Amino acid sequence: MKKNTQSVIFEPIEIDERFENHRFFQVATLVDRPDCLLDLLELHKKYLDYLLTAKNKVFSLNHLPEKIRDEAGFLPTKYFRPPTLEKAMISAVVFWKISLDDYQPVYFRTDNSTKPLDSLTGVNMTMVLDQFTTKSEIEKIFTEKFETYKEDFLKYSPPKLNQKLFVNLKEAKNISNIKRDRKWYWRNENGESYAQIAL
Repeated sequence: MKKNTQSVIFEPIEIDERFENHRFFQVATLVDRPDCLLDLLELHKKYLDYLLTAKNKVFSLNHLPEKIRDEAGFLPTKYFRPPTLEKAMISAVVFWKISLDDYQPVYFRTDNSTKPLDSLTGVNMTMVLDQFTTKSEIEKIFTEKFETYKEDFLKYSPPKLNQKLFVNLKEAKNISNIKRDRKWYWRNENGESYAQIAL
C-alpha cells in the first residue's frame, strides 16, 4: 500500500479479474485515481453503519437508499467518465469491490429530471453506452430488454396531462385508436354529445 500526499492509506478496490482488458482498464483508471478513491472511501465511511447492517441481509444494489446511489453514481460524471460506470461506483462504495455484473456497457435509462413534466416530451428514454460498447452488446439489450423498457417508459404520464383525451393513454395498448379518439374528443369539445358522435 502507498500513501498519497495527504498521508491517507489507500486499500485498492478489488476488481473482478474476469473483466476483458479494455473493461478492466475503464474501471481501474477511475477507481485507482487517488482523488476518486478518497471520495469512495469517504462515502463508504459515511454510510458504514447502514452498510454493516445491510450486509447481514440479501439485498440488491437497486434497493439501496437513493441518496447512496445518487452520491456514488455521480462520481463518473465528476471525473468526466461515462455513466456506464455508475453501477460499478455504487458497488465499490458498498462492497469495496467491483464484479463483472457491475459494469453496464449499455443500458436504457428513463430520465425525467432534465425537463418539467408538463408535456409528452418531458420524459426521455436514453440508451447509455461508452466508447467500448460493442455492436453485439447493443443488439443483445435490444433483443432481451427493449420491449420491457419500452412498456415501462410508456407508463410515464406527466402530472399535467389530465385531458380526458390523453389521461388513459399510459399503456401502449390504449393508443391504437388515438386518431379516431382525437376526432371524437374535438367534436365533443365543440358541443356534440358522444351519443351523437356514435351515430
